[in-house]
Amino acid sequence: MAMRNTKGWLRILEIVLAGALIFSFLIFISQTQTSSMPSHPKWSTAILKNYAQDIFRTLDYKDVNSDYLSDLRELVVIGDWPEVNNEIQGILPSNVGYTLYQYSKGNLVYRCGTSPADIPGNKELVTTYYILSGEYGQYCLNNQQCALVLVLWFKQ
Repeated sequence: MAMRNTKGWLRILEIVLAGALIFSFLIFISQTQTSSMPSHPKWSTAILKNYAQDIFRTLDYKDVNSDYLSDLRELVVIGDWPEVNNEIQGILPSNVGYTLYQYSKGNLVYRCGTSPADIPGNKELVTTYYILSGEYGQYCLNNQQCALVLVLWFKQ
């Protein structure tokens, strides 16, 4: 009766089991890291910042009546906040919430969007400031600057 060489087979079985153990460990680690990631990626604030800047630029460059004056500046000067609200809603995606303030005489004054009391406390907020220029480079109101503050967040 001839003896079989079982040592070679045991070494192969040992290598396969070690490989399976390492592979299982790597899968376990990748699953743990995936479940601990935040629901929104870190670049979400950059997206919101771009939305806010695009809204301000779009509305500031808009000149429907061709009088070479910014429609946004004119709406702010006459205080037509419902129209400003409509313009912002027309640009923003539906999953983004917002509040617009006007910086007036050293204070932030709520103008449109979600009421400050209803801004979610558990969301990451992005704030963008925009100063409107007036005729001939002066401020939009003769005695004070016209600064708008837009606060954005993802609703989901």
